[in-house]
Amino acid sequence: MTNYAIMRIKILSILFLILMGVGVNAQDSTFINQLDSLGGLDDSTKAIMTYNEGLDLMNAKKYSEAISKFNSALNLNIGLIDAKFSRGVSYMHLGSSDKAIGDWQSCIKDSASYEKAYGEIVTYYFNQGDYKKCKPFLSKAMELNPNESKYHYNLGVMYFVDNNLDSALISYNQAIKLNAKNAYALNDRGGVYTKQGDLDKAISDYENSIKADSKLSFVHNNLGSAYRKKEMFDKAIASYSKAIELDKDYAIAINNRGMAYFSKGELDKAKVDFDKAIKLKSDYSLAYNNRASIYIQKEQWNLAVKDCNIAIEIDAEYAYAYYNRAIAKEMLRDLDNACKDWNKSYELGLDAGKTHFNTWCNK
Repeated sequence: MTNYAIMRIKILSILFLILMGVGVNAQDSTFINQLDSLGGLDDSTKAIMTYNEGLDLMNAKKYSEAISKFNSALNLNIGLIDAKFSRGVSYMHLGSSDKAIGDWQSCIKDSASYEKAYGEIVTYYFNQGDYKKCKPFLSKAMELNPNESKYHYNLGVMYFVDNNLDSALISYNQAIKLNAKNAYALNDRGGVYTKQGDLDKAISDYENSIKADSKLSFVHNNLGSAYRKKEMFDKAIASYSKAIELDKDYAIAINNRGMAYFSKGELDKAKVDFDKAIKLKSDYSLAYNNRASIYIQKEQWNLAVKDCNIAIEIDAEYAYAYYNRAIAKEMLRDLDNACKDWNKSYELGLDAGKTHFNTWCNK
């Protein structure tokens, strides 16, 4: 959820009572009764006081009790929109997303310019990956607050998912212009540069993202992959290791570090990482294929075939697994099936499969 500063509402009648010499404490649970006994509290003021009590409970993470207070506040003043918004926040913390969305949509119905409600709905649908539902609320939120960095970041992600890299870059640039320490926007702009082949700019963005928030393990992983593509394997391994330090069960980073070790020719270290990745993620087809590559280098052909079989069972469209299995089968003198695998890898888009097929099979 978005971290909005939900403010307590001040009550002007307190000053009047203090001037009368009445000692009051806004945090005291008897305060409302004291005001009532003096005849100085109408329903609107009661609603504000009850709402403020609800905020205290919500900030203390007592969400069910907070909701009860917000309900009471709304019973006293149905137009107290902040109470409805905060009730939605409390519902979301309790996992009642439908009720939360309902409250925030009701806020928007009450006030079309209530940006906080749009922002929370945007955050919810964005985190769910439901960009179709997110977009209209995001458009309105950006209209109400065009200087909010996170909204431009959200839009950039949507463009990136649609492979509209130019528009994604524009949105990320704007997000970063508005907040130079937006670690997510910096990371994702690095992703655009990576796709465009500009690894130096990608590395710069990943490094700046880490400066903004050093605890994001996936950014260290992305930096490692950029270094690996530049064949800077020691730096890649250091970045992957940092990602793993932050998240010891990060199978992707463990696998990627194995690939860096493999590229350096450190096969035993690579195998240790591939083994770990498979143990953490038993359906990790990429790690099985990578381990098969180790077995091929070590001329352990049967083990290579076994791992390729598993990779293909997990992902029947995995071209590299067919290619590696073909190499192992050819070395086991099973040329007919090797040729079938090379041909299959080519059908799946791997040109090297065609080269091997033409060399060994098309005779």
